[in-house]
Amino acid sequence: MKNELIIVAAVGVAAALAGCTSTTVVDPESYTEVDGAMATMAANYIDGNGVLLDGVNSSATPLTNVPAVGSGAASATYNGFVGGDVTGGAGALAGRNLVGELELTADFNGGTISGTADNFYDDTNAQYTGTLNLAGPITGIADPMMTPNLAGNLSNGGIDYATDIAFDGFFVGDAYEAVAGQAFGTVDGGAFDGAFVAER
Repeated sequence: MKNELIIVAAVGVAAALAGCTSTTVVDPESYTEVDGAMATMAANYIDGNGVLLDGVNSSATPLTNVPAVGSGAASATYNGFVGGDVTGGAGALAGRNLVGELELTADFNGGTISGTADNFYDDTNAQYTGTLNLAGPITGIADPMMTPNLAGNLSNGGIDYATDIAFDGFFVGDAYEAVAGQAFGTVDGGAFDGAFVAER
């Protein structure tokens, strides 16, 4: 996740000096905007490899604070980003950094994660249409807390790029105010290595 690591580190220092929290660009319309918004949000929770920072507000939610399956607890919806590097393979996206917007819903009562990701850009500023679908379980254990899969096709120039990305993540904060973790899989036949982050 070469590009994300550099950007997250830079924004993290700036945020720390300014004493500010994350802000999200409304309807980002370029790679720079989407990637920058992800970096700003991610700097509060994870490092460039998608590992939790384990700070006061960036540690995994205590398992006892996560609503149990069948508890009748309301669902929680999170908005954020997923991004990373595509490496290897012979596809057109090899060597690109790819980032998009993520909406994730945790159905605590049913024990499931669902959602979508779209508005993807790569670091040449090419935009990709198509919506990826997210589905999988809330594990009920401390590590990892969720293991949903994000899959579908991203399209550019009339070409479809098959995408299959696994999330290995956590609820973050005492009251599960955010979700974050690692994201890995394949895009266009190449390996995808990145992270996801989203806030309520």
